Amino acid sequence: MLKTENKSAWALIFLCSFMYFISYVTRTNYGAAVLEISTATGLERTSLAAALTGSFIAYGIGQLLSGYLGDKIQPKFLIAGGITLTVLMNFVIPFCATSTQMTIFWTINGLAQSFMWPPAVKMLAVKLNQAEYQKGTQLVNWAAQIATIFIYLVTPLIITLLNWKGVFYVSSVLGVIGLAVWLIKCPLIDLNQVKVNNSGEKQKVNKAPFGVVLVLVMIAIVCMGMLRDGITTWMPTYIADTYNLSNEISILTGVLLPIFALVCYTIVSYLYKNKLKNPLTCAFAVFAVGLLSAGLLSLFASSSPVISVLLSALLTGSMYGVNLILVCMVPGCFKKFSNVSFISGLLNCCTYVGSAVSTYCFPLLATHISWSGTIFVWFIIALVGSALCLISVPLWNKFKEKL
Repeated sequence: MLKTENKSAWALIFLCSFMYFISYVTRTNYGAAVLEISTATGLERTSLAAALTGSFIAYGIGQLLSGYLGDKIQPKFLIAGGITLTVLMNFVIPFCATSTQMTIFWTINGLAQSFMWPPAVKMLAVKLNQAEYQKGTQLVNWAAQIATIFIYLVTPLIITLLNWKGVFYVSSVLGVIGLAVWLIKCPLIDLNQVKVNNSGEKQKVNKAPFGVVLVLVMIAIVCMGMLRDGITTWMPTYIADTYNLSNEISILTGVLLPIFALVCYTIVSYLYKNKLKNPLTCAFAVFAVGLLSAGLLSLFASSSPVISVLLSALLTGSMYGVNLILVCMVPGCFKKFSNVSFISGLLNCCTYVGSAVSTYCFPLLATHISWSGTIFVWFIIALVGSALCLISVPLWNKFKEKL
């Protein structure tokens, strides 16, 4: 537990966690329902996948814009604007008759979603100390996984009681509730960070430095994003295609992914705090677990649905652990600089470059080289990511002297 007498820190952490829960509900619902959308409308999976790809591209590009604005505009207003737009896009999706229309509106939703994370990091970094920040980002990421579990549990139920359109209507209602809570409870922060020198004069805080190690980290994050979101989105389809399970049962298998992610968050957070305090060393160790999982999954790709789901869950859970270190904890190392929101947005942008590529390419690979071949590609991606983290360990040790 977080040892602090600052009750306002807990209040802010829980508020940001609630916001991120709402964000993920209104973001992951399309991926959870995509199988049923295809079945109900007769639209091809690859054409429906374009909406996910568009969303990830817009989210990635939006991270840069959001990161820049997050250092200059109150996070309260940026996030409120994002929630408002995402509610509208969720409400519009059921009225779309073609995959092109869905792609347009879900791409806009991706842009709206991008105005959540960098401003939240800015707020947490300014308001909290280092220990509170680490705990806060962990809990915010927990909220995202709880939201994913929620969506994958209720989506089959809503589809059974109503239809796939009901998934987006329910998400819209939850978004409105989240927006109201955010506007009422969210505080304003001091965007004009200053420090006082030995003479008592106020000086503007410098911008964070940039180095080669950050480039390697960014490429590793791309690999992580490809595995994390590509497998999360298409694992139910892989299970349905390989083992001929129903859409509802296949969607429910997706619940295991965020459960493993929660476990990995807890373990990785402990390792980083107590054992592997170099973020690149910690990221390499977690990436190596994902590499092992991908290798085993490649060997047993069609042997058993239970084995396939468990190994896929371990692989994606590992990638969520890598995300916690490289996308959440690394920006915290820059908290004394004025552009922490931009650094956060830049790194998170790389995640969704990988996400955009994988969500579009994985089903195409499965069609042309089978799911077994696609899973081997997952192994290669994990190998590259692990190698980049390992190479970056000594470089980070030198780079951190500038921080």
